[in-house]
Amino acid sequence: MLICPICHKEIIKNNQTFKCINNHSFDISKNGYINLLVSKTNSGDNKEMVQARFSFLNLNYYEPLALKIKEIALSYPHDIIGDCGCGTGYYSSFLKCEDNEIYGFDISKYAILKASKTYKDNHYFVSSNNNIPLKDNSLDILLTIFAPVFANEVYRIIKANGIFILVTPGIYHLYELKELLYEKPYLNDLKSNELNNFKTIDNYNLKYTINITKEDLLLLLAMTPYYYKTNHESFSHLVNQMSLTIDFIITVYQKV
Repeated sequence: MLICPICHKEIIKNNQTFKCINNHSFDISKNGYINLLVSKTNSGDNKEMVQARFSFLNLNYYEPLALKIKEIALSYPHDIIGDCGCGTGYYSSFLKCEDNEIYGFDISKYAILKASKTYKDNHYFVSSNNNIPLKDNSLDILLTIFAPVFANEVYRIIKANGIFILVTPGIYHLYELKELLYEKPYLNDLKSNELNNFKTIDNYNLKYTINITKEDLLLLLAMTPYYYKTNHESFSHLVNQMSLTIDFIITVYQKV
């Protein structure tokens, strides 16, 4: 199932280490995850961003998205599911069943640490979405939410007729927050999500409104680099409670 991120040969577990025939070895951490990132420098979300993401997601403002993904995913064969850019594992945790396996990948070691501590029945790896350590044709379903997509890797790791679920921001996602923070708030661009060698079989626009407190808004902001690059006095005018538009585009593809 797993391959070496350096030479792309199969890696086999031996005690607390995975090793390939070329003697590239990768230790299993005490929390159960494996770092399969070729560059060991810290990448992706930092510890503070990961904690904010974990706290915000567990308030379940985005639970309707998680439930919609579950509804879609479990309507297809789902023995082996991958989540690229899995973050803290919130969304893919909804897909876990007794008879399936979940593999999560993220470039942030802090996110994978949090996921592996929280969802112990799943498998988590520090890895780039551009070098996913899975054999060809491994997954029944691949999920990517607000994370980079590398079409060749997506095609390589999904089985024939397998499913790719991609979630991107809708036009109005978090628009009211932008109105508070920016002099010239903008609508999100809808990017073309066509993928070679895949056919689009469904497209959903999940849009709803939440009432959110200032405290939770700050958590939402702290999930992003913007929060750490901005003078926090800029957040002083956030209201104590507001309505906020949540807007997701969910595109479902099938490998052909």
